[in-house]
Amino acid sequence: MIQPTEEGRAGLWLVYHASIVESMSAALSAAPVFELESAPAVEALLRFRDQFVFFGDAVGRFHAGPHVDNQFEQIRRQFDLTDDAQRQRFQESQDLWYHIAVSNIETHVKAMRRYRATLANSLNGGAEVEAGAVAA
Repeated sequence: MIQPTEEGRAGLWLVYHASIVESMSAALSAAPVFELESAPAVEALLRFRDQFVFFGDAVGRFHAGPHVDNQFEQIRRQFDLTDDAQRQRFQESQDLWYHIAVSNIETHVKAMRRYRATLANSLNGGAEVEAGAVAA
């Protein structure tokens, strides 16, 4: 589980640094889609690739944090951070930003798992692939 903390951000970035995500996306883009023998396999591969790109974007936003998010910056300006009550509400808004960012990452991971399972099933002639074998 991804933790919406500084440690969680740093740990996720070590594993899914932008260069790693870009390399994986390039490899998926170079895959010979025309050699796949079924429409579901082609669709699953293309959707998996797209979700991997979206996942990389979500990880990058999470790693950068709310202070580089233009929309969050507009929210921050609404608070008087010298006032204790407003500072508390700002902290709650920031916590919510992190939880939404984590949720976005998890959404893309679930989609990648689903498309990877569909691709694997298509390539295996429809044989079911164990859920444990389909890790993103």
